[in-house]
This record gives sequence, C-alpha cells and structure tokens, in this order.
Amino acid sequence: MAEAWQANGPRLVVEPRVLDADDPLATVTGVTNAVELTAVLAGQLRWFGPGAGGDRTASALLGDVLAGARTLLARGAGRVAA
Repeated sequence: MAEAWQANGPRLVVEPRVLDADDPLATVTGVTNAVELTAVLAGQLRWFGPGAGGDRTASALLGDVLAGARTLLARGAGRVAA
C-alpha cells in the first residue's frame, strides 16, 4: 500500500498493510487496481478497475507515486514540478 499526505511537509509511505476484512480495498484481487483518495472538500473517493498485470502495473504505480512525491516536494519548496 502506498500513502501520501501533507502534514508539516510532504510524507510518503509504501509498506505492506493488513486490512480489515470489511475494508473495500481488501476485496481487490488478481490484476484489479484500487485507488483511494481522501480530500478535504470531496471526502473519501475510491476507484477500482482492471490493471495491466503484475510487472506493468507495479511499474506504472511506482511512476505515479514518484510523480506525486515530486509534486509534493516541489510545492513544499516553492518550486514547480517538471
């Protein structure tokens, strides 16, 4: 699971997690992807959909996490991300 948030600077954690059986993210199996976002104004949002398979999905998600981390770091330092 990857998690990013802004609190006294940008934070990013990627680690295995044990989820409660009733957590919607715990129902994800196979090549299905899930993204959960909590926004101040919109609340909790979730997207589920088919993925491209193990290696391609891992690569794409890592790229997205790194892009998000770069954006958070750039905004925190007053710069614009490339």
